[in-house]
Amino acid sequence: MGERFVHINRARDGIAILSIVRPERRNALNMAVKRELVDALTLCESDPGVSAIILPLTVQSTTRLLNRSTTTAR
Repeated sequence: MGERFVHINRARDGIAILSIVRPERRNALNMAVKRELVDALTLCESDPGVSAIILPLTVQSTTRLLNRSTTTAR
């Protein structure tokens, strides 16, 4: 198996944090990343110790998304 793009970190209180690690492509979603996300979500769903899942965005990607949504809303 090649490089893994989705990492699962367990926080306290039943929280799982899924991180996409693909900085050379600014964490863009391709088929491999999408498959890994589905696998990670399935794994978290089947874990009785996980009650919440967080998929954080970086500040850069959040700013880009907000800028894009305000320019397309006009």
